[in-house]
Amino acid sequence: MDKKDVIMLYSDFEGTILRESDGNYDDMEMYNFLKQLSKLQELTGAKVKMHIVSPISKNDMSKKLERLDKNFMNFNRLQKDSLAKLNLIEGAAASPSEEFFRKGEADFLHEVYMRRVDSRIVDLKKPTDQNSKNPAAFGKANYVRSWTELMKTTNNVKMVIYCGNGRNDLDAMSYVTRQKGGFVICPKNSRHEAKAMAQCVSEKTDLPGITDGIAKINRMLEQKSDPGKNLTDNNEQR
Repeated sequence: MDKKDVIMLYSDFEGTILRESDGNYDDMEMYNFLKQLSKLQELTGAKVKMHIVSPISKNDMSKKLERLDKNFMNFNRLQKDSLAKLNLIEGAAASPSEEFFRKGEADFLHEVYMRRVDSRIVDLKKPTDQNSKNPAAFGKANYVRSWTELMKTTNNVKMVIYCGNGRNDLDAMSYVTRQKGGFVICPKNSRHEAKAMAQCVSEKTDLPGITDGIAKINRMLEQKSDPGKNLTDNNEQR
């Protein structure tokens, strides 16, 4: 069976998809982001498989995935071409649930909690060094590496993209930059260590900055397919 062409896209939440100021995003900004992902699929002929990695609680991640699902579905309703339609978020990693319960808390509370957790979410794996000063960095990198290597066995991974802005993104970024078609995107509100590893550092913050990065990849692909085409520095956010 022929392998399918896919693009693995990983993103942090806080300060990337979500604004640092209030932990939210605007639906129109999300639409612009999805529009660029759709264009990326059309230019490459590959399906985007998107994952979220963040040390927020699994319960909070579930709520946010529910809203993202609605954004994706609303976007897809407007698309006629099947290649323009986007798959929903494929997976996510968040902080282990036990970190949010006091020792000895009633079992039924944990069961209620777990019923609310989206089945796509797994625990961020903890480092073997319990004294690690940045455990989320290990968990994020482990998740990104595991999913990417798994996808390579069943699909043709044409690109691996990572969007992040902090110290706990660095290990994952390092892995992605070593991959064929690896590309790291940072919004303006990123730590200088993250910016140093990125192929695209936007002049915009949060989600618009991530959209900028995907738009840059699209312009590069268009230029490669038609070197004579005059492309403006425009991420098509209307």
